[in-house]
Amino acid sequence: MAATRASGTNAVSFGTMKQNVLNLEVVLPDGRLMKTSGRSCRSRKSSAGYDLTSLFVGSEGTLGTITKICLKLSPIPAHVVSGVCSFVDDKSAIDSVIETLQSGVSVARVEYLDSMAIRATRAYSKVDLRESPTLFLEFNGSTVEEATNRSEVVRHICVSNGGSDFECSSDADERRRLWKARHELYFALKSLAPHSTAITTDVCVPIARLTEMIAKTKRLLDR
Repeated sequence: MAATRASGTNAVSFGTMKQNVLNLEVVLPDGRLMKTSGRSCRSRKSSAGYDLTSLFVGSEGTLGTITKICLKLSPIPAHVVSGVCSFVDDKSAIDSVIETLQSGVSVARVEYLDSMAIRATRAYSKVDLRESPTLFLEFNGSTVEEATNRSEVVRHICVSNGGSDFECSSDADERRRLWKARHELYFALKSLAPHSTAITTDVCVPIARLTEMIAKTKRLLDR
């Protein structure tokens, strides 16, 4: 993950690997061992020399081989609320994501599944979701009320964009149920074509052009 500057579903709130790596031990092509932020990495702020840690994170092995990683630790959220919401079309779902991120409300996780993905998870994971574009959301807070209030703000945004069946819960078992479709998505999609090879990748565009990117991708798939 450090070599590819990868991220996960928590990147919205905690950042990608780039924001979470403090120091690296790297073996250079000539065999030398190097610590990118010094031997002890005691200072969080430094203006001396190159930012070698950021240089190696995402270099995909072209500059050296990462052998040890010093990571930033974040506290586990005191309270978590998860939710799902269905939409009539892709544009409404993505517009809701854009509006949510631009509103400044703190969202821990947000994931989007289109109708085909939901169809696959309904068959594979036996989830009770409407076969339509769906957002999976998660909110953190120091209290349940704080996390719930954040979910309510986003619920209003989703409803204003045509969202429906907004379901939310702070119960751990219920949260796992709500996110089951997203967590098992890879295997659900593989089950549509069992003998195929799955390739997982990412695309990166400015938030304002997210809807356009999804729409163009759908047109390419249809063609």
